[in-house]
Amino acid sequence: MAGQITKGPLLAGIGALMLVISYVLSASRLLPNFLSQQQTQQKNQHQGVVGNYNALVLHEAGHWEHQYSPLPNNNESDSLDELHKTYLNTEIDWLRGKNLPKEKWNQCGENNGDGEMYVSDLGNQCGMCGRPEFQPSLSQWVSENKAIGSISSGSPTHDILSPTLRLMMRLAKANSTVCLAGDSIDFQFYDALKNNLLRQRKLQRLINISIDVKKVAANYTNDTGVPEYMGWMAMRHVLESTVYLTYDADNSTTYSSTIRYLQMYGWSPWVTSFMDDCNVVIMNLGLHYEPHTKDMRGTHWYEPKLVDDWRGAITYLVDFVSSQKDRKAVWRSVLPQHFSTYNGNWEEETNETNCSLKKRKVEGQQAIQNYNNASNRAFSKYCNNSQPNQPYYHECTMNQMSVEYRTVYKFLLENNCTKRLERYKGNNTLITSGRILRWNIADLFDVPQWHHDDCSHFCYIVPLYEAAFERLELLLPRV
Repeated sequence: MAGQITKGPLLAGIGALMLVISYVLSASRLLPNFLSQQQTQQKNQHQGVVGNYNALVLHEAGHWEHQYSPLPNNNESDSLDELHKTYLNTEIDWLRGKNLPKEKWNQCGENNGDGEMYVSDLGNQCGMCGRPEFQPSLSQWVSENKAIGSISSGSPTHDILSPTLRLMMRLAKANSTVCLAGDSIDFQFYDALKNNLLRQRKLQRLINISIDVKKVAANYTNDTGVPEYMGWMAMRHVLESTVYLTYDADNSTTYSSTIRYLQMYGWSPWVTSFMDDCNVVIMNLGLHYEPHTKDMRGTHWYEPKLVDDWRGAITYLVDFVSSQKDRKAVWRSVLPQHFSTYNGNWEEETNETNCSLKKRKVEGQQAIQNYNNASNRAFSKYCNNSQPNQPYYHECTMNQMSVEYRTVYKFLLENNCTKRLERYKGNNTLITSGRILRWNIADLFDVPQWHHDDCSHFCYIVPLYEAAFERLELLLPRV
């Protein structure tokens, strides 16, 4: 394996080959220059609620910087050492304009199981960066003040460069099961996390990594209930990756964490029966609802209103976190689309399939997507906001036994799931409260040339998904 990670500066000081996946300095050094006194008070207010409030603020103030292939062929040993800590040998060649695939990036490539960027599978999409504007690049997410450091300074894993690996160490030490419930974009996140870990088996030697992957049939029974109809959008199986990490600096102890993907194209209450043993549930609704109409009705399951399905999903998540200790519920933002329409969303009326290079973030508008605006309105109406302009979490109170919209309870009633209905007996209402964390990452994905061969899905860009999982690591509370 190449390039053992050593302590010391992450950058070699060679400008054109500056290399960082992402960064945030320790809070104590950044507060004088970046945070106002009010933000310092907010830090104390949110201490323990999110993992690192100050770092989240800094991370969201960042932007992408790109250096496109071919990069200078600098043979200085420090430069090569830094590259080999983050990129595989074939990737370094691509960045320097060497040994490019014959078909470049617009054809499905060979997936060798090492998590190679640009060519590894992501969800339903084979490995390809198919947009004609795509170029290999040395890309980094940087802060406005250009500071570079380690978000994990002082922790046992501060010398691990990959944010994904740091995140997995935390989850594995807690023996957590993380469930990604959502559409084909969430499937991509499931594969991206796995790819990020596969490549770390070659890029570092501090942690031994093994992954056990399996597909488990979704057996619907009288206990789980059944989908409203069995179309292509109904979940047929659960994908599961169990990650084993052995950390030499921790007495060679092996820790494990399981990551699952559960298909949910629009709010699907029957999926919740397969998440009973999850510790963290990450969910989102969006792309399978009509973005341009007032009600934003779904394209499946008899066209429910988005806000009603949002209430159904949040009601479940509140129940999930309130019913057992140490559970976490995370609401993921919908990623931007870049169709050649006025707001970037696909329009069924015109069947527009051409993509635009126009970014979707505009001054004063952070949501980027109509769906995220809808979620923000719903959180404001039905939950308590964490604070203005920085909605990293909400305290929500919901009636688990409501039949006004598609709650899990209503679904269980309709399917006569007697065993699961036992907990509701003797009650007319069941009011519960819980905290929903917000994984806001739409800004990271506002890069049109990084799409797959459509305007919704993305190809496997290593720094992109490392930055996304870093933000999740910053968000999740320390336990």
